[in-house]
Amino acid sequence: MFATRLPLKFLKKKTKKKITFVNTKDE
Repeated sequence: MFATRLPLKFLKKKTKKKITFVNTKDE
């Protein structure tokens, strides 16, 4: 269970970085 709870915060942080990267690539 903690394995899914921990990655959630890490994934959220990575998603924010990925979104910025995708936005930069899209533009």
